[in-house]
Amino acid sequence: MSFFSKRDDHANIPDPGSADEETPMEALNAARDAVAGALHTIGVFDEQTQLVLDSIGEGIMVLDQDLRARYVNREAKKLIGEVAGQRLDTFLERFTDVEGKETVPAEEVPPRRALRDGFPIKLVGLWHRTDEHEPSVVEVLATPLRVQGEVAGVVVALRNVAAQLALERELREFIAIASHQFKTPISSVNWFLEILLSGKVGELTKEQWELAQQAREAMNRLADTIRLTLNASSMEFGALSITPEAHDLGKLLQEEVNHIELFARRQNQKLELVLPRTTPSIPVDETIFRFILTNLLSNAVKYSREGGTITVTLTPESRRVLVAIRDEGLGIPKQDQDRIFTKFFRASNALMNTDGTGLGLYIVKQLLERTGGTIWFDSEDGKGTTFTVAIPKEGMKAVEGGTKLETLSRSLYGNI
Repeated sequence: MSFFSKRDDHANIPDPGSADEETPMEALNAARDAVAGALHTIGVFDEQTQLVLDSIGEGIMVLDQDLRARYVNREAKKLIGEVAGQRLDTFLERFTDVEGKETVPAEEVPPRRALRDGFPIKLVGLWHRTDEHEPSVVEVLATPLRVQGEVAGVVVALRNVAAQLALERELREFIAIASHQFKTPISSVNWFLEILLSGKVGELTKEQWELAQQAREAMNRLADTIRLTLNASSMEFGALSITPEAHDLGKLLQEEVNHIELFARRQNQKLELVLPRTTPSIPVDETIFRFILTNLLSNAVKYSREGGTITVTLTPESRRVLVAIRDEGLGIPKQDQDRIFTKFFRASNALMNTDGTGLGLYIVKQLLERTGGTIWFDSEDGKGTTFTVAIPKEGMKAVEGGTKLETLSRSLYGNI
């Protein structure tokens, strides 16, 4: 289970030497060779190494292979207390999500995962101390410490992110409020345009009708952008309600393929739907399932070449149901693949080809993770992409919340 889906993905961690890394990794890298040598040979740190590590404005902790704290710098002590010489199990009482609701299993704590899996792990949560202090809201980056190619321990960088998270929360609240305020005037403009297009206030010339139609489509794109923003905010606040009911997935797939077929025809594209003889009926939140299909189908159409074929396949398995959508489009460049599900990201080869917010795939992944499903893709640059959605046979998980998912306009499929 992912407790911090926004950050719990080692594939999205910037290279420690990159210019946009938030923590002072250059200073940490400068000290790492000295740390590794000291840990490997004598098990202690000389005075020069300690001075370097204590001067860093981030918390730095070094654990050996037994996950015993061999060194804790000054900033780390402020965050997690006096833990030098103790094992991870003794000084880490609990590590929870930022709301303090779910405890991260011991085997999923970043230092343990980094030592076990051999790559950097980043998480954000509450570090509950064993003393009487309040828990610290920390970003934890655990990196394997290698000596002559072998993992000798773990270097843990700690950063207090309480103020940053509070600022992010305020920003999300502002976006949510602003988005709601935009909905009313957009609805009013759309209503006026509908009256004009209906001819109730006089017949329009062909040129006037086309201009009014373009204005309505532009307003629909703006409305969809606002709906996507509200959906992202609802998920991040944990306020989204998920209500699964039994549905025939083959029927829902057929309906969504029919909806997007006109859009595909504009580019002379062919849609193929491959269904089993008996289509499964499982509990899904219909609005969420349709949103997922709308997003993936619209992307397949937008990024496929003219005259290409888009194939949609439904495959029941013993424990899950798979929905695969294959296109013959641009493909996703290798350098972009690790970031394709991140918020506001768009692949480098798609920026000049279509419009879009970069929110669609981020929301799809979040929705699936919240409901017990998952998504992955296979892609080759210039040859196309296949996105596969997996939903458990028992159906989507129900989640209580105060808001429902905002549905998108089906008229354009162009702004996801």
